[in-house]
Amino acid sequence: MLQYKAVEGQNLLDICLNTYGSLDFMIKLMQDNEIDNINTSPVSGQVFTWDETLTIDQLVNQISQNSNIV
Repeated sequence: MLQYKAVEGQNLLDICLNTYGSLDFMIKLMQDNEIDNINTSPVSGQVFTWDETLTIDQLVNQISQNSNIV
């Protein structure tokens, strides 16, 4: 499991796309981070946990790890 820090102006859809590469894992993202409502607005710097093994595009995941993106 990796961590992702939200930036100002992002919503949960953005975070899901930036982590998993697909909205197919929105429910997993919400469950893993104990988020009850899809309309929840993340705050800048809020940390989200996600399972990097489920990333749709593994190249994006590898680039993130190589660039030390948290």
